Amino acid sequence: MHSLLTRLFLCVLLLVCSSAKAQVTSEQVLVGELFRSLQYNDPERFEKLFPGVDTLASWVLQHADKSSLSYRKMYSVANSPYYREEYDSTIRKAAYENFRSFLYKAKKLKIYWGETVFLRYELEENKRKRGLLSGQIASLRFKGYVFFKDQLSQKIYCFSITDIMQVNGKWYGGELVDLHQAESVEQFKKAQAKELRRLKLLAAGDSTALASYDGEENEEDYEYEWGVNAEFKEIAQRKYYKGKFDNEIKVELYVRYIKGPCDGGACAWEALFLFGDEEAYVPMSVTKTPEGVWIFTEDLGTMELTLKDETYRGTYTSSSDKTEYDVVLKLSPIKPRKLLKLDSIIEYKDPDEDN
Repeated sequence: MHSLLTRLFLCVLLLVCSSAKAQVTSEQVLVGELFRSLQYNDPERFEKLFPGVDTLASWVLQHADKSSLSYRKMYSVANSPYYREEYDSTIRKAAYENFRSFLYKAKKLKIYWGETVFLRYELEENKRKRGLLSGQIASLRFKGYVFFKDQLSQKIYCFSITDIMQVNGKWYGGELVDLHQAESVEQFKKAQAKELRRLKLLAAGDSTALASYDGEENEEDYEYEWGVNAEFKEIAQRKYYKGKFDNEIKVELYVRYIKGPCDGGACAWEALFLFGDEEAYVPMSVTKTPEGVWIFTEDLGTMELTLKDETYRGTYTSSSDKTEYDVVLKLSPIKPRKLLKLDSIIEYKDPDEDN
């Protein structure tokens, strides 16, 4: 199967997107922009990674034989606003469809792009081929593997990109291809091979191949506001606790560990607190003493707790009348949708409060 860029070249002589493109001067910038286009659900940002009309025209007119069909067509396009607009629309649609089909794959894996953090990438140089595109214009072509972490699920994923090109010191492309849960290229290729086998069985009518990914997709659990975590701080851990004050009043505590170069891998914490039958979660400031005492503070009071065996124990002291409550909070399971809601409150606001 031809790659996206090759198909575009064959269809419209490398006319990709519009002429107003950002210059990408390094592979790091290219991969970073491509990843951010996914984080922000921004297909236009993705399209701008491809060479514009003026650039493409200069490549073909420089390298193609003047008597060739490629040269004559590109010459016509370069001098015709009508053709430029027509081809521009065609290729924007192709790039958009690649972007959307890739995100559809991600949706099946229930990836929360607004909560992802870029980890690293690896490039493999493609074998050089003959032809105008592969042999003369873009002889330096690469396949990439991009690794990232979904902080909500704490899973690490990898996706592949084909036809990244380096031409005249600039970087362009490429096509978004496969996406799997993997922490290395070797794991990715194994998952890719497994999926290909499943698809072959499915094409052969094997009903056992219908099962895909991890369970059935649940739209209710998946829906979310894109880009909830605007700062993309890396969350080392998320922990949710439920318990009681004086073994009577129900309370909840949500704690996020912010990754940093400190003992234990976290240098700061963020927390939300819900008291009794109140509807609104309250932000709490968090500190930890050298002796291991956790201090959670909000306007109405302070908790001083110790953590042992995933259970907080200690006291809550009211700021107004200094009433003390015994506190016991145990680590509890929580659904991803509620985690997302709590993160939304920390970052911005409760996504349901305007409904």
